[in-house]
Amino acid sequence: MDVEVKHLVLRKATYYFRRRLPENTDEVVFPLKTADLKTATARCILINDKLQQIMDKGALKMIPLDEIRKINCVAQSSHRNTN
Repeated sequence: MDVEVKHLVLRKATYYFRRRLPENTDEVVFPLKTADLKTATARCILINDKLQQIMDKGALKMIPLDEIRKINCVAQSSHRNTN
């Protein structure tokens, strides 16, 4: 059964989160550091939700891209704590 998860990309047996930022030419790409689809899906959803919250608040333009990339660390530690 194939399940499509938005912003989830598989490259060389490792999953990545990849999303283009609105009104911006930049994109964020996070290695999810797993080859497990279930783990990658959970991390991808967490990262996307956090990024969407930032965009909904209109704070995206005020946060440097490097700070946005730190969301990946938060999502990975959050996912580990729930398992």
